[in-house]
Amino acid sequence: MQLKLVFRALLIFIFFSLGIRSTAQELFGCGTAFSPSDIERIQQSYIEQDAYFKTNYYYEDASVYNIPVKFWVFSNNESLPGISEAAIQKALDSTNTYFKNAGIQFFNCTETSFVVDDRYTIFDGTTQEKAMTASYYQSNIFNIYLADSVKLDGSNVCGYAYIPNGPNTIFIMKNCLVNSSTLTHELGHVFNLIHTHGSSNTELTDELVNGSNCTTAGDFICDTPADPYLPGKVNTLCKYVENEVDANGERFIPMVSNIMSYAPAKCTDEMTAEQYMRMRKSLFYNYRTELRCEQTTAFTTDKMIQAVWPNPFEKVLQGTYYLPAKTGVIITLYNTQGQEVAQLQNMQREAGLNGFYYSFHQYNLPSGVYFLTLFTSSGKSETFKLEVIND
Repeated sequence: MQLKLVFRALLIFIFFSLGIRSTAQELFGCGTAFSPSDIERIQQSYIEQDAYFKTNYYYEDASVYNIPVKFWVFSNNESLPGISEAAIQKALDSTNTYFKNAGIQFFNCTETSFVVDDRYTIFDGTTQEKAMTASYYQSNIFNIYLADSVKLDGSNVCGYAYIPNGPNTIFIMKNCLVNSSTLTHELGHVFNLIHTHGSSNTELTDELVNGSNCTTAGDFICDTPADPYLPGKVNTLCKYVENEVDANGERFIPMVSNIMSYAPAKCTDEMTAEQYMRMRKSLFYNYRTELRCEQTTAFTTDKMIQAVWPNPFEKVLQGTYYLPAKTGVIITLYNTQGQEVAQLQNMQREAGLNGFYYSFHQYNLPSGVYFLTLFTSSGKSETFKLEVIND
């Protein structure tokens, strides 16, 4: 009898200390993949951002930027879309509670489009993405597509997205939008975050537990602990239950609550200060501030400067311009005496529609007339008249 009691107590101890291990992401994982060139580009962008923002502090201002999105819901039956407008808004509201810490908020640019098209209810991103986005897409905003299931490279996934410079598209399984932090996770990728375990889903992270190589390994972020890739390693009590060690023999202590990890969805409800900072910098560095709800995609090739707003302006100025070919661009603001007030942009830009954003919070611009001039390395220039109104 005493032996039975001891055995029962041991079972209870094991159950509560280990719990029942959750399956990967409890259903499916994230399909966003990173090529070696993607990782190199992200790491380099972090270095460039830090160098740039040492002298340009406007990312630190308290402004909140509203980013437009549009949801597309695919189903076989108009009366049975598989998800409600209220559920979509609830997921967006939840995402906004996190992104407000980066000064970013998302809003529905237009009503959700409930589309009856059985080609895309069971969506295969590998074979169908190009055709679907050719038919269902709104330019200059983030398009979020919801399907009954999402597959990528032969595997079912909760969703996937693209890092900056990729398409403004996100693909999510309906159940994952409702029952997990998938939308927040995928938008994290859109704003230049990778998974906390790094770029590989097959190799153990090279980030050390002591954090000494945190800027060059793992996710390149130093306040997210080294993560050994968590599927199947976190129990129902949201505890990491393995004893894996890093190259120094130190046991991993991952942050299983981090939204950018592969911990079970019910465990993930946090992001770190540095992750928020990285997304805030990406907002400006990757020109996400250029996204606008208005139909602004039409432009003329007869001139370079397409639009500058607001005008008059006070502290923040942004605009779009067209380039017929890749070239160096310098955008400068001058006063009426021809004196340079600020250089808003100096970089190589691709052919097509480009943009700029600049905050004058560190300036004390007198009210009056100013001139914004765009110069290109090919020898072209164009000037736009502006007015500043400061009380």
